[in-house]
Amino acid sequence: MRRLTYTALLLLATASLAIGQEARDKNILAALRHGWNFELRAGLSMGGTAPIPMLQEIRSVEKYNPKLNVHVEGQATKWFDPHWGLVMGLRMEQKGMVTDARVKNYHTSLLLGDGAEASGNWTGYVESNYAASSIVLPVSAAYKINDYGKVQAGLYAGYRFDGSFTGHVTDGHFRMGSPIGERVDFPADKQATYDFSDELSRFEAGMQVGGSWRAYRHFLVYGELRASFTPIFPGSFTTLTTKLYPIYVSTGFSYLF
Repeated sequence: MRRLTYTALLLLATASLAIGQEARDKNILAALRHGWNFELRAGLSMGGTAPIPMLQEIRSVEKYNPKLNVHVEGQATKWFDPHWGLVMGLRMEQKGMVTDARVKNYHTSLLLGDGAEASGNWTGYVESNYAASSIVLPVSAAYKINDYGKVQAGLYAGYRFDGSFTGHVTDGHFRMGSPIGERVDFPADKQATYDFSDELSRFEAGMQVGGSWRAYRHFLVYGELRASFTPIFPGSFTTLTTKLYPIYVSTGFSYLF
């Protein structure tokens, strides 16, 4: 009797799941009939934070590491006619880079050997390490070229919930306070560090433009350029006199429901 009860409960649970799946499938089909498409995207981004325009203080970029920046996004598209639609999404993304450069009279703040922080101008080698994790809300207008390809462009707003901006300097000299201040030399075997992680801005807004191509019935490949209107540090942060803007190119695969 107990075995029959367990079997009956199992059959009921299986039937409930089947009915639930059938209801979900009907809901998706109903949405498609009313002009909606749903996509799940996953991919990688490559880029960095850059001053616009490039500063004269940056004499050369010695090395660049784009890191492995992953993003996952869900999109819903409402098509108003055979060609035009509105795309709304929710994206979790990582941004980051490591750069090594040679600079001259670059204004910054350093943690010296005694633990004291000093502002001034640095000439020499500098390494910067940037990382950020954000949740992003993109909204774009889409144009369907044909049954296989579409392009889209729009705006996005993001909130950074984690991030860091750190680095070190070496093989150069530091002028305390100003370009003519007291000089402190740092040979190649000596370095000073900096950490501006707590100063990073929480909010970001920018534009994005890209396109996708349907490779199979449900699978698409896509590419997108994303450029921020807002720098990674707020206007109240004056330790770095330059404004750094995130600019990234993203590519990946998408599943079309």
